[in-house]
Amino acid sequence: MPKPRIARLAVSALLLLSVVSTVFWVSDAQALAAAWPTLLASSVAMVAALLLVGVALSSLRLKLIASDLGYRLTFRDAAMTLSVGQIVGNAVFQFAGQLIGRGAVLSRRGIPPAATVVISGYERVVALSVSLLLAGCGALYLFGTLSINLESGGVPLIKLALGLAAVLAAGVLFAWGPALVSLVRTATPELLYRLFRSFVISLAIQGTTLAAYVALESALAPHIGIASLAAASCIVMLAASLPISFGGWGLRELSAVVALQAIGLTSAAALLIALVIGFMSLAVVAITALVILVGWRPQAQSAPAIADPAAPDYAAALDWLLPLMAATAVFFQIYIPTGSGRISVNLADPVVVLGASLLALHHFGKAWPVWRIANVGAWVAAASAVILLSTLNGWAVFGWTDWAFVNKGLGWLVPLCYGATGALIVGRARQNGLEFLLKTLATTGAAIALIEIALSAANRLGLGLAGGLVEFRISAFSQNANAFAFMLTLVLSAAIVLRERSAVRVGLMAVALAGIWFAGSRAGFLAAPAVLLAAWMMGVAPRPMVLAVLAAGAGIAAVMALPSLVQLVTFATEIAVNFAARLVAQFAEVPTQMLSSSSAASAPWPERPTRELFAGFGCAESVTLQHIQTVKDGLRMFLAHPLFGAGLGAYMELQTRLSSEPQMIHSTLVWLLAEIGLAGTAVFLAAAWRLLIDALRRRGDPAALLLLLILCSLAVMSLVHEMLYQRAFWLLLGAVLAMPTFVSRCNKTEER
Repeated sequence: MPKPRIARLAVSALLLLSVVSTVFWVSDAQALAAAWPTLLASSVAMVAALLLVGVALSSLRLKLIASDLGYRLTFRDAAMTLSVGQIVGNAVFQFAGQLIGRGAVLSRRGIPPAATVVISGYERVVALSVSLLLAGCGALYLFGTLSINLESGGVPLIKLALGLAAVLAAGVLFAWGPALVSLVRTATPELLYRLFRSFVISLAIQGTTLAAYVALESALAPHIGIASLAAASCIVMLAASLPISFGGWGLRELSAVVALQAIGLTSAAALLIALVIGFMSLAVVAITALVILVGWRPQAQSAPAIADPAAPDYAAALDWLLPLMAATAVFFQIYIPTGSGRISVNLADPVVVLGASLLALHHFGKAWPVWRIANVGAWVAAASAVILLSTLNGWAVFGWTDWAFVNKGLGWLVPLCYGATGALIVGRARQNGLEFLLKTLATTGAAIALIEIALSAANRLGLGLAGGLVEFRISAFSQNANAFAFMLTLVLSAAIVLRERSAVRVGLMAVALAGIWFAGSRAGFLAAPAVLLAAWMMGVAPRPMVLAVLAAGAGIAAVMALPSLVQLVTFATEIAVNFAARLVAQFAEVPTQMLSSSSAASAPWPERPTRELFAGFGCAESVTLQHIQTVKDGLRMFLAHPLFGAGLGAYMELQTRLSSEPQMIHSTLVWLLAEIGLAGTAVFLAAAWRLLIDALRRRGDPAALLLLLILCSLAVMSLVHEMLYQRAFWLLLGAVLAMPTFVSRCNKTEER
């Protein structure tokens, strides 16, 4: 069984088990059984009819979207494509399974695989926009009638909203905003009509599912208002569509119990509603496929689908859109609460899976892209073989572990997808595409860092922000201060390479440097100067970098000194007010006893919080010793298994058995030596050396400069942290490798 399917099955099984056990714990089996008779046959029949209408509308949407892209499909073919895609998607990796199922059907109708990806991506974007809109409206309604508990998830929600608003504003102002405005201006009325039509049909599809939920909920809880039922159901529908479980199972039930309980349903009734919707949805799709299969001709028709040359090039639009979305969303590593804990999800992961699929289909049956370094495919294959063999080695030695198979084994596919997505935009637009990608990444990172610094400044002013909104060592949405510092070193690298006016580049670099300081990462304190030094050695003009360092230093000093500055201003103001009042009193011959007894002149000088200035930066001594110990343990593990290593996940498995707080080896090089040995480490080091030689050899090439800077950042920070799987690095690496080699004037010669 494929590992992604195993992972999603495990998530769904754990969620279902936790939800069912919780429901039985807070109620009992009789409560769940008692809910069944209240479901009237008419309600169940109505649900089936509504779901069937939803399938018909989805088939119509698929048919029209294919027509928008220039391909003709019959309604029957569209319904068959939709049903097969849903069934295969529930059987294997969700989105990839849908693509496989749909591709198998559409290929018999003359539609190429690349068009299948574009059609599915177009459909998903429209459907997701509707789901987010409905869920947002539902949340606003519920939060308007209930309340947001800042201690139970409200603070992260507020912080996430601030972050998304900041990155969108930064993107519009400094990155892709002008291009978006130009695109909107060139949009034809016909194109706007098609988009609006797809949106309306998607809204109707969601409406049928929403009506199905409300029909069951009304039968089980007639005392609750329709508006509250609909609002809570919208949130449940969005949760069920997240691609982190098996066909939505588990997440749908968990979100139903949480959301529907909040408006007055019992946990047993909420669980029953989610289960009925889930099973009936599968049944309706399966029955639809069986009915259509009768008399359906699987062979290609005499008149296959033909692309309309006048249709918009949606493939080109996705080549631009997906990498820019990934460069924005890669900063958001969020936790989704579940019944058994939390699942860490990066918002860019679904985007890059689609991007990698699109890149592969662009070159399906053709030559692979011409990379700037020869034999990139061979290097990727060799590294993947090392990961696979090390995973099998670990399985043979100490057995199955989730850390080895999911985090490191299957996790290796994630950075490869990021690299492919970065190559997508450069393959389409070359230097212009690389520039847009760098601007998006840099402005997004700078916007998030500014939000974090502003929150820290507000906290130092004593504004009393909610707990959890401010961190002394800022980590933003990376969930780790060192990871966020590494992201900011990549932002610094991108800002150095950008072909922008000097003020913009200096501002971006200054914000990145200030963010690294407030992240408190000692590895970041070393990596940032190393990046600046490498840029200077490659010939970049030092003046913008020096100005950025000075601006960052001034900003850091201002934020750190805010408490003392506020006290100083208050002290001076009190003196001035008291002096002015005395002058007025003497002039008006008012007795000085009538003045306020509080005298700033007699008040002592406020104590300055100097001990706070550097307190808390860096890791605590005990944590540092723990990190050093992991390196020592890793070296001992390497000496015990020098050639092929102890197997992927060996150290985590050992720590899990020996400690309640498992640790990972805090050095990428030592981790590689310990778990994949000299043979495997040599493959990664040889690839890094090949990249370094290319970067040094092509002095004056902006892509070579970027390659050197991100390699420098990774090399320094990975000495004391495990950074090999950091997503943003691979996104930039893929973009650089897809950039053809040429020599151009670097921004060193221009101090813009």
